[in-house]
Amino acid sequence: MGYLSGKIITATPQMDDPRFRHGIILICEHDDEHAFGIVLNKQIKNLSLGEIGEQLGISASEKIKNPPIYDGGPCQPERGFVLHSNDWIDASSCDVNLNLSLTVSKDIIEAIMNDVGPSKSLIAMGYSGWGAGQLEDEVSNNIWLVGDADEELIFSKSSAESKWQHSMLLMNIDPKRLSTICGNA
Repeated sequence: MGYLSGKIITATPQMDDPRFRHGIILICEHDDEHAFGIVLNKQIKNLSLGEIGEQLGISASEKIKNPPIYDGGPCQPERGFVLHSNDWIDASSCDVNLNLSLTVSKDIIEAIMNDVGPSKSLIAMGYSGWGAGQLEDEVSNNIWLVGDADEELIFSKSSAESKWQHSMLLMNIDPKRLSTICGNA
């Protein structure tokens, strides 16, 4: 199996970890040693961009927008990550694919709060991580389905469940036809 950097993985009904049930993750980095991604559809209900800015000591414009904040995964939940369009880049930005970057600096939060940030963004706290070979094993055991990154899906403000269904449909899979019991041919 090749590396999955820049791909989306979508949890199948076989996913038994409640943190990832119906999860969709953009794989930001994948190599022989590890894989790193951001969950795209698990909103944190009791956290706002204004609160994050306040914790970072950032003053915002009066018209601050409050986009949803996502639970990017169980690793380092106190650390913020921003997936975004490539029309805003700084020294800490890393390319995820041709159209998307990941930035972890305070500067991008300040830019978003003052409406001078990227045109599209998703703010997440924490990330999802795998050790060497772990993600490959999960994919081969039908825990995850692999698909192409889709910006509409990534930046959609839809509910977690509708994002999961949309991800399945992008792979031409009818979620109603999926079984919780799978094997390998």
